Amino acid sequence: MKKLRLYNGNIQGIVVKMAGMSVSEGCFRRKMTKLKRNQNMCNIIENANPL
Repeated sequence: MKKLRLYNGNIQGIVVKMAGMSVSEGCFRRKMTKLKRNQNMCNIIENANPL
């Protein structure tokens, strides 16, 4: 019984870790797309009026 409880605890810990990873990954991905969008805007502006 004790072994089973420990096993369940480990699974819960892994699930929580994975959930945290996916959340942070989502935030990171959003930031990356934002950065890319900003880069594209800069490129468009540069192309519109070359220095």
